[in-house]
Formats: sequence, C-alpha cells, structure tokens
Amino acid sequence: MRTTAYTVLHISDLHFGKDHSFLSGRSTPPPGSHQGSLLDHVISDLRSRDVKLDAIVVSGDLTSTGAEAEFEQARDFLGGLNVLHRAAGTVPVLLVPGNHDVEWRGDGTTTRGSYRVFASQMSGKPAVSGLQPLHLRVGDLFLLGLDSTQTDSQTHGSIG
Repeated sequence: MRTTAYTVLHISDLHFGKDHSFLSGRSTPPPGSHQGSLLDHVISDLRSRDVKLDAIVVSGDLTSTGAEAEFEQARDFLGGLNVLHRAAGTVPVLLVPGNHDVEWRGDGTTTRGSYRVFASQMSGKPAVSGLQPLHLRVGDLFLLGLDSTQTDSQTHGSIG
C-alpha cells in the first residue's frame, strides 16, 4: 500500500474587514507599525520551514460582516498563497462559511449573496444555496466540511 503525505493549511477566523488586525494587502505598514501584511507573514513563515501546500481548508469567518469588499480582501489573500503550492497553478481550497460570512442587514434580513459569489469564484463552480456538504479531493485525500451557518442567528450555527 502506497502512503502519500499531504500538507494542508487550515485557516479560520481571519475576519477581513473592520476586525482584521493585519494589513490585508502587500502594502508597506504605516511608519512605526510592527505589523506587516498577514500574507507576507504566512508566506515567510512557511517558506522558512520549506512548506509546500497541497490544499487549504478555510473553516469560517473569513470576513467581519459578509460584505463584498471583505471577500475581495480574502480572495486576494488566498490567491497570494498560490506561491506555496506544491504543483504549478492554484492551491485547491475547501471553503466552509462561518456566521460572520453571512451579511446581516440593518433591517434584520440576511443574505449569503457575497459569500456565494466568492465561493463560486474560488471554486470555478456555480454558486449553490442551502445546508450542504462541501468537499475537496486532492489525490487520494478527501476533505469534507459542513455549512452550519444560520440566517436567523448572528451568534452561532448549528446542525440538526
């Protein structure tokens, strides 16, 4: 039996947007700041360990409020990690949304529209709706996630 080792980067709770503590782009930090971009820190750390990625799993709360601009920051960040891919091209990504990835409007209504567009752009597949299993296969590795976000509760998700 052949055993293959895979390297999977797990990311959670980045909260791009107002709650994000690192600069989202590859810009120069403000004078006197000790914070560079999160992307630069991650790439530097993983390169120093000679890490090459086979897949990325994102388990929720990529954004603070589910706004389109926050998903653009997340897309830029994840796209920047492609330099660490073991093979040429784009690192496969399994996305599982969190409660902050649902856009809560002032009138009490919600939408997952920005998340669906983002997920579709990241996967190259049409956007879908509803509670569903999310999966990614890389070689003989099978990764599975479950969207437990609720559109009637800002505080938590649940299954069942």
